[in-house]
Amino acid sequence: MQWKVLVLILATNTLFLSACADVSELQEEDVSSTQSGLNQTLAQHQTACQADPRVQSGVVSLTECVGADIFFKENFNGNGRTCGNCHRVERNFTIDATFIARLPSSDPLFIAENQSDNLPLDQLEIPAQMRARGLILENVDGTQPEGPTARFVLRSVPHTLSQGISTTRPPGSQNPPADRTGWGGDGAPGQGRLADFTNGAINQHFTRSLNRVPGTDFRTATEDEGQAVATFMRAVGRTNDIDLSSITFSDANADAGRQRFLNSLCFTCHGNATANATPTGGNQNFSTGVEGVRNPALDSFPHDGGFSGFAGQTPKNGIGDFTFNVPPIIEAADSGPFFHTDTQVIGAPSENTDSAQTIEQAVAFYNSVAFQVGFNATEIANVARFLRAINAIFNIQMASNRIIGARNMANVLGNVARVDRMQRRMAQMTLFELDDAVRVLSGVANLNPAQADRVRTARTRIETVVATAGTSATAFNSRMANLANAFNDLDLADGEISANVSFKIGNGTRIDCADPATDGQPGNAPCFDPALRTAAP
Repeated sequence: MQWKVLVLILATNTLFLSACADVSELQEEDVSSTQSGLNQTLAQHQTACQADPRVQSGVVSLTECVGADIFFKENFNGNGRTCGNCHRVERNFTIDATFIARLPSSDPLFIAENQSDNLPLDQLEIPAQMRARGLILENVDGTQPEGPTARFVLRSVPHTLSQGISTTRPPGSQNPPADRTGWGGDGAPGQGRLADFTNGAINQHFTRSLNRVPGTDFRTATEDEGQAVATFMRAVGRTNDIDLSSITFSDANADAGRQRFLNSLCFTCHGNATANATPTGGNQNFSTGVEGVRNPALDSFPHDGGFSGFAGQTPKNGIGDFTFNVPPIIEAADSGPFFHTDTQVIGAPSENTDSAQTIEQAVAFYNSVAFQVGFNATEIANVARFLRAINAIFNIQMASNRIIGARNMANVLGNVARVDRMQRRMAQMTLFELDDAVRVLSGVANLNPAQADRVRTARTRIETVVATAGTSATAFNSRMANLANAFNDLDLADGEISANVSFKIGNGTRIDCADPATDGQPGNAPCFDPALRTAAP
């Protein structure tokens, strides 16, 4: 049986981080430039992380930092891409066409369009589909015998949040793959572990030519590097599931949506709105009919066969059993794309479209000609409302985790320049989550408007933290007070949306890559770009 090369997408977009430094370094803060990833040894990543104040204070483990540093900065001697190029902190560890449109043409995401790099990679992507629909070329069934430009599929970029509880192989199911990764559930080569995922990404996306020769076109990741990246990925987002039957929402329609979700086929595949099925358990695959309702603009491209590969099938018709992996949906409302391809909604009671772009349209898909759950238009709206409410709580608790980390770091290390720099960097990361919470709540009428205002108040406090630089007592105390008050605002908003939703947020959420100021790299190293923020109204 032929194993797929990759399902997770790691395209490119090397990020430029505005320096968060002490007063003498402030001129760098408004400077951004596109920069490719770095080629470093594991020991170099470890050295950088040992000097990172988040590690020194214990708010992030050394291994989590090393994994993040590799994820966001390491190009494995390839074409300059990194894992973080497609799985962006600023876009909930994914990308879509709207986000892509904001990137400069020099970004490594567009390497197939680059005619000045002397790399034979013009056919590594299909640029028009990447720009229009966020679809990345994937040779998930290998490249032979037709070749990499004929044996391929086009897939959107799945987010990588909450991997620690969303990749468990179902009991008694095929092994390898040992873990269920990517849209097909078989996204990693070799044993198919999350720790093998990095090498699949390197082979597919980091290569210097379509020949993909290890040692020539890239270097492979070591076992230790793969394990470090997997440790980081498992520590980003939630590390627990919840019981939807034991919670309620203050918005009556959102709570009606919760109850309808519990008593529908949705709950069978997404137990408690997670990636795991009930009652069998594990991260299952299902056939939902998505391939039958692709956007008509994709008709000329090969069909995607989903899980595994079968002899005798051809790329045009799809290779695999046409099942796709179930993603967690607590994170869904603000982390689209919602499907592995650009998908139509046809024949639903509401929200019909040629391209599903909202959570309402994603719910409507499951009440369309492709897949019938049986919701009417009101139930579609209510279930989507429930998913918005729980996503906002997730955003709030992600932001709160970063705030706690920024405060605890200062409590351990004191008022020093590296704490000032890193507090403001973590505050900038927090702003993206707060903007997401506001957008999710305000995307429909009258969904917890008072709580959205509380989030806006917290956001203003965090913006003050970002703007308050230096190690004077006044600056330090201002940052600490605003962090504390923002946390209290968010705690109130969280409890008022639903009083008893408690996510355990992994501490990998607090880090993008090792502090550039500690490893000899410029402040615009490809990790995180505050300039890509678009503040929610």
